[in-house]
Amino acid sequence: MSASELVEQANAPSAIAKESEAKRSFPKTHVNYWKARLEHRTYTRDGETCEVPEWSVRIHFGGIRKSFDLESGNREEAATKARDIYLSLVAKGWAATLAELKPKASLPIEITAGDATVGEFLAEVERTSSLKPKTFRRYAQCLRRVAAHIHGVRTDASRYDYRTGGLLAWRKQVDVIRLSAISPAAVADWKLDYLRRATNDARRKLAVNRSFNTWLRNTKSLFSAAIINKPNFKIKVPKFKVPDGQRGEREVYWFETVDFEKAGSMKFQAPVGITYEDLVKKALKELRSENSEAYKLFLLCMCAGLRRGEADVCLWSQLRPDDCSIRTSSSNRSMVRAALSMLIRHS
Repeated sequence: MSASELVEQANAPSAIAKESEAKRSFPKTHVNYWKARLEHRTYTRDGETCEVPEWSVRIHFGGIRKSFDLESGNREEAATKARDIYLSLVAKGWAATLAELKPKASLPIEITAGDATVGEFLAEVERTSSLKPKTFRRYAQCLRRVAAHIHGVRTDASRYDYRTGGLLAWRKQVDVIRLSAISPAAVADWKLDYLRRATNDARRKLAVNRSFNTWLRNTKSLFSAAIINKPNFKIKVPKFKVPDGQRGEREVYWFETVDFEKAGSMKFQAPVGITYEDLVKKALKELRSENSEAYKLFLLCMCAGLRRGEADVCLWSQLRPDDCSIRTSSSNRSMVRAALSMLIRHS
C-alpha cells in the first residue's frame, strides 16, 4: 500500500463513525463514555505544535464547563478518573469537587536519624523539592523498585493493578521499608542481580546496562544535594561505614558506592562516507521495488524517527496524515512527530 493510499484510508469516515457511535452508546456513568471524550492538550514551542502526553477532559455540568488534567497517559485510567469527577459533580457540586481535587499542602515530617522509611522520605521530597509531579513519580517508582528487591517484596503483575488495589497494596509494603535497609552491600547485590539479565548476548548486555543506568540515575536523583541538604528537609539520610584502604573506614551514602555501567554512546554515528541522501537514494533504488516491506520500515525509522521496536509494531491506523504525525503505543502515550510529508515524497 502506497502512502497516498494510506492517506485516503486514514481519511475514511469509518473511524469518525465509530467514535461518534461510542459517544452515543454509553451513559455518562460509564467509563467508555468518557474514554471517547479524552483529549491531549497542545502547546506551541519554537513555532511547533506539541502535544501533552497525559490525557485531559472537558466536563460540562450545571451550566459550567471546565477542563481537567487527568495526570495519566493510560486511557483506561484517565477515563475512570473523568467518570469519577463527573459522579462527584452530580453528588456534591462544583465547589466541593474542586476543593477535593485541589492539591493539599503536605506537613513537615519530624524524623530522627535512622528511623525514616521509604514512604516518609518520598513524602518529604515531594513536600520540599521543586520536581515536576511527573518527574517525581518516575523517580519514586525507581526507588520503590530498588527497595522492594532489597527487602524481598513480591513484585509481579498485580502491582500494576490500580483499579482493584494491587498497586496500593504493593506500595504500602514498600513504603514501610527503612532507608537504613538500602545499604551499600544490599545495593551491590541488587546491581549484580539486575545485570545478570544480560546473559551472554552482547546486544542484550548493552540494553541491560543502559536500563540499569536509567534506574540508578533516577533513584540517585532523589538524594541529590539540592534536595536532601535543604534547610527545611527534615529527614536524616543514613550514612554507612565502608572500608577505605589505608585510612580504615569512611562514612558514605549508599549511592556513593555504586557506579554506572558502560553503555556506549547513545549518539548515532554514521559510517564514514555515508550520507542521509545516499541512503535514501539507495533505498529508492534497491528496496522500493524488490522489498516493499523493508522500504516501509526504512521510511519509518529514517524519515519518521521511530525506534526499531516502534516500527516493527506500527499499524496503519497509527499514522495521522491530518497533522503529519505518528502515534506510538507506549507507556506514556508519547507523541512522535513524524515527517509524514517526507514519507509521501519518497514513496
